[in-house]
Amino acid sequence: DGKTTHKVKLLATNIQNGATKIYNFDGGGYSHALLVMSSNTLANQTLNMKVQDSDDGVTFTDVSGAPTARITPSLSTHSRTILVNLNRTRRYVRAQFVFQGSDAANAKIYSVVAILQNQAQSNGEPFTVTL
Repeated sequence: DGKTTHKVKLLATNIQNGATKIYNFDGGGYSHALLVMSSNTLANQTLNMKVQDSDDGVTFTDVSGAPTARITPSLSTHSRTILVNLNRTRRYVRAQFVFQGSDAANAKIYSVVAILQNQAQSNGEPFTVTL
């Protein structure tokens, strides 16, 4: 709709099911997505996050030039964000998280949220944050 400025979409919470975790959303009608994730890594694990897109919501490829995020080995919880310009992606977008290292299959994502910015309300500009 042309009135709502942002939509918050919970993509995942407390997920522990394999080394690779993927969360999709429909980016149609939105100008930007702020992906916010929270996770931890064990002493020998690394987490890499990347953005992929698709025309049909089935076949995804990496978004060229899209930002990535990484959490290096640590025993504490960390959050990472990626700002995606949806005007430069195909309609369907997904965040892919790949844990590497020992016991990667038991790694845990605490939460993944997408904050979607309405195309009609953004004038093509990305999110602004005021502290």
